[in-house]
Amino acid sequence: MTPPSPHPALAARRARVRRLRARVAAGATALFLALLAGLDVQMATGHDPALGAESAQVATTSTNGSSSSSQQDTSPMTTAAS
Repeated sequence: MTPPSPHPALAARRARVRRLRARVAAGATALFLALLAGLDVQMATGHDPALGAESAQVATTSTNGSSSSSQQDTSPMTTAAS
C-alpha cells in the first residue's frame, strides 16, 4: 500500500520553502567566507588592528618632584635596573 500523494499546492509550498532555505544557507555561507577572506587579506598585508599604532608613547616622570619643565627627566622608564 502506497501513502497518498500530498496535495499539489502543499507540494509546491514545500518546494518553495526548500529553495528559500537553500538560498539563505548559501548566502550566509558566502557572506561568512567573504568576511573571512577579507580578514585574511588584511592580516597578510600587515594591517593587524590588534597591534595598535606603530609608535608607543613612553611616560616620563620627574626625579626630583619639581614642576619646572627644565628639570624634568625625559629618559624612558624601564622595569629592570641596567
